[in-house]
Amino acid sequence: MLEDHISASEVITPQGSELLIYNTKTGRKSYPNRATFNFVRLATGAATFEQIIKALSAQSGEPPEEIWPGLTALAEKMVKNGLLKISESPGENLRTPPP
Repeated sequence: MLEDHISASEVITPQGSELLIYNTKTGRKSYPNRATFNFVRLATGAATFEQIIKALSAQSGEPPEEIWPGLTALAEKMVKNGLLKISESPGENLRTPPP
């Protein structure tokens, strides 16, 4: 699940929309692609990694086995960079939205 200090938002402006991941502790912003954004929006702690992959598969039409390797690598990188944390079971520690 996303760390409590990480926010994922879609900002709508007259010029269009912008995807944003924001660290409320450091003020650092990143602009993910749609696939990454869809993943982090599901990373609330309410679903397992497998359930998230199935949901992303349903959204994209790609088979889960094609999503798994890339999403696993992305999740590992996000954990390393302090954006995600691992919970032993879904629903155990639901994410608190950042301020």
